[in-house]
Amino acid sequence: MTQIDFRKKKTKQQLRDRCERILETAYELIPDDEAYAQDKSHVRRSSMLWFLGTNYITVALLEYLLNNNHKLMHLYMQKAVPPLKQIYQEYDAGLPNIDASKVAMTDIDLLLSVLASGNIGLAKDFSAVLGGRREEERSIGDQFWEALGYPVKFILEGCFVKPSGENKHRVIQGTANYSRDMPFWPWVDILRRRCEKLHPNLVGLADILDGILDRNLDLIHAGFADLIKNHHKEAESGLFYSSENEDLLIWGIGLANLCRYKGLDVQIDHFLIPQDLLIPCSDSVE
Repeated sequence: MTQIDFRKKKTKQQLRDRCERILETAYELIPDDEAYAQDKSHVRRSSMLWFLGTNYITVALLEYLLNNNHKLMHLYMQKAVPPLKQIYQEYDAGLPNIDASKVAMTDIDLLLSVLASGNIGLAKDFSAVLGGRREEERSIGDQFWEALGYPVKFILEGCFVKPSGENKHRVIQGTANYSRDMPFWPWVDILRRRCEKLHPNLVGLADILDGILDRNLDLIHAGFADLIKNHHKEAESGLFYSSENEDLLIWGIGLANLCRYKGLDVQIDHFLIPQDLLIPCSDSVE
């Protein structure tokens, strides 16, 4: 398939050169990051653990993007989750030097990267530590991250149904790190409103999540089509700018794998969401 790059002032070679520099830098930083992560007295310990985990994810994604290396992608994605989980575990244990901002729902970005690798077990493992820290999440000041994160978390962990009546998408069973006074149903609506106001190129995210909950493939496919259509705008100046989402639609790949894990056979034929990263559609419906 011919790859069309919509971004201005960047040739494909320039994009590849940029990615190669990022990958080289990530490899260079990892030894120091690993050493710092062993130091529990470091005053910026949460940042050191976060840098280590996110550098592993960067290596995983760029090894696939540049070299089509699935083996290294899976290896480094597996290495990424333990230090990221450790931030949350040490914070909850009251250990010092863990920044509260590092345990808000902004790491949904990283969970979607793990889902993009196709490792559902690893994604569930990371998902289990996300959420339920209301004060820390409110400190971020933008409900977009919560409104994206909680639906993905609940769908992945299978902790919802869609009953009739007004309380659609109500949580009916327990899930890690989630308070009973926080019902599930408003989150996708909140996500849609936040996208319409602040991130109009990402409204497709709400369509995809609503489609999963309704088991509506037409709505899911419409959501993916909208994300793909608007990708170049978000890559130029939005949340995808200067990230791996510039070159691959990581969030889209992660959500496509979530759909397939839930038995929804989404079909996407676009270079931003490569077929070889999509898992087989599950026969079971949770």
